[in-house]
Amino acid sequence: MTIDPAELSALLDGELPPVRAAEVQAAIDADPHLAAAFRALGGDDLAWRRAAQTAAFQPAPVPAVIPVLETTACAAALLAVLVILRAISDMPEAWLWFALPQAAALALATLWLTSVAHANHYAQR
Repeated sequence: MTIDPAELSALLDGELPPVRAAEVQAAIDADPHLAAAFRALGGDDLAWRRAAQTAAFQPAPVPAVIPVLETTACAAALLAVLVILRAISDMPEAWLWFALPQAAALALATLWLTSVAHANHYAQR
């Protein structure tokens, strides 16, 4: 009978059906090499479980690049407004009433998103 290494792990975790677990256990009892592999797997499993229990999980630090991104976003908003205003200056007056609110909305949305990112950055410190 061939025992798959995944079945050894499943036996160790108690995930095999009772009939198959008995067959795998009988094979382990009959084969010294398989028994050694099962013991090694059990030792590794125990070591991983102990390490997981003693691990201290902490949130990752916030990258220092956030303030740079905030500054870049502000500069991009300003540049977008300037480009739109330059394009507006060449438009007929009827289009001016359409484009100016869009430019203002774009600038405000970018600045708002930047302030949200800024607040989140400092809230995590």
